[in-house]
Amino acid sequence: MIVNNKIRKISLLILIMACLALIFSACNLTKEKWFADGIQTTELKKIEIIKNREDLTNLIDYSAFYQRRVRAQVTDGYKQILKDNFDTETRWAVQYGDLAHNAEETQIYDAELDSGFIEVFCKMPQRYGYKTGNNEKNKIYTLDYYLLTKEKNKRISYKDLRLFKNNKGFIKVNNSEQLFYAALNGYFPVWGKDNKVLNKIMNDCLEILKFRHNKNELERIRRTYLCMINESTYDSDVQRKRSTDYRDYAAYYLEGFFLYRQAVCDGLTKAYALLLALDGFEVYHVADVKKNFGGHAYNYVKVNGKYYLSSITNSISTGASDRIRDYRYFLTNYRANDFDGYKFQSEEFPTIKEKLINIKPINYHSTYTSKICTRKISFNTDDPKKIKSTIRYAERVSRMKKIRIEIQFQSSERTIEQMSNNYDVERLYEGSNIWACFV
Repeated sequence: MIVNNKIRKISLLILIMACLALIFSACNLTKEKWFADGIQTTELKKIEIIKNREDLTNLIDYSAFYQRRVRAQVTDGYKQILKDNFDTETRWAVQYGDLAHNAEETQIYDAELDSGFIEVFCKMPQRYGYKTGNNEKNKIYTLDYYLLTKEKNKRISYKDLRLFKNNKGFIKVNNSEQLFYAALNGYFPVWGKDNKVLNKIMNDCLEILKFRHNKNELERIRRTYLCMINESTYDSDVQRKRSTDYRDYAAYYLEGFFLYRQAVCDGLTKAYALLLALDGFEVYHVADVKKNFGGHAYNYVKVNGKYYLSSITNSISTGASDRIRDYRYFLTNYRANDFDGYKFQSEEFPTIKEKLINIKPINYHSTYTSKICTRKISFNTDDPKKIKSTIRYAERVSRMKKIRIEIQFQSSERTIEQMSNNYDVERLYEGSNIWACFV
């Protein structure tokens, strides 16, 4: 009896201590500082003198960001260009705007143009991105991405991000468009701690970026690229609608990828740019419009001192019958024009475009390897035993995780024919030495 009383007293004491620990922990959580507390914020740098179309675009985006009518001086050379072809020049300046291309209305006032001044006002929608398309989500994952998700990684905070440590200043933002634009231009965004949408987007960024936080530039961008092409579904439903109220759809904004994991090229390009900018990369959102084709968006990014073209949209399947990813759009140049019917010819950043002409693309299959346990696997091989061993591992994963796996290889014609006799194989295109096995 005495023993039982002692046990009850000890149990009660343990219970009280546990409750106190929980209360203490809860108090600490409520007192935890918001990462932005005490941070001094600044404003975007405003263009004061317009020398070319890029400057005009930046002035229009500044107006869009702050919803202000702004005025700037125009050089004599660019003033003449505007006077000769005002409508065409201003239309392209708006189209190339990272914010302005989704504006409700843009007014460009030329009353003082003869005196060397121009005024702009860009009105952005108060509400946007609250609808989404109805698409079958991607259910096939590449083996190299699956292996990355198995790695053990420490959680990171906003203060661990490279952009937080090295930026032009801290900018207050209220919505996803401002968030994207601030980061794209080298500023770290600061938002209210009760902003649920921005909290969701930025927390998702932390989850994605922790998988590559302490790697070199080429490995870091590869990991983000793999995440984007595996977790994204092209929102073909919204794209087909070509609705005049397209601003209602999340597919054109960060919300598309971060809230729904589906977007069109504009939303995918913005999400990719945000992730890369937060990780310290120099990255650009590139817009293009072609007659009889429509608009397209993709990225320029600087990796190890060189500029590359990178396109998430062209890397993922955009049709119902497509399965295979196209890694040729990982880090490439303007020879990407040879890959399909679309021609990458945007004049938004002509200086960078010129540098992209002769850059040597990164051959994904030759550059990278992965590890299965302690065994290194190559995706550029003609060894049937190694290929079959990798496929068997993928088959086990597929059964256990109940997911479909895509494994890509670069091999000779003979090896591809041999594998196609026993496995579900698809070539990147007819005659290609890049192929995928689906299990």
